[in-house]
Amino acid sequence: MDIEKESGQKINTILQLRLHPSIIALKNKVMLTPKKEKYDIDLTYITSRGKWYDISWKGDESKSGGIATNIGVHFYDMLSWIFGEVQENVVHLRAKDKSSGFLEFKFLNKKKFLNLS
Repeated sequence: MDIEKESGQKINTILQLRLHPSIIALKNKVMLTPKKEKYDIDLTYITSRGKWYDISWKGDESKSGGIATNIGVHFYDMLSWIFGEVQENVVHLRAKDKSSGFLEFKFLNKKKFLNLS
């Protein structure tokens, strides 16, 4: 909000995984399947980041919120969009370059959810 005031411009965010055709197809499949039991998913995301990452705003936790909010937010949003509200959230590891834990959603069992590195 401060930057919007300073610049006179509007800032918008996008959680782009909701726009990916395979994610839309998965959501449609989940919505059309009778929910007798919760789904089970393990999600691991590993990517290389160059030196640019650490010197950019993304590598500065005071600006990005850290890896879980900078990168993980896209996965959190995607899973909640598909599987419903978060029921439980447990963080097991939070470091500058790694994050992991458990998330349980309305239609998704609590599983090892995110291992970012």
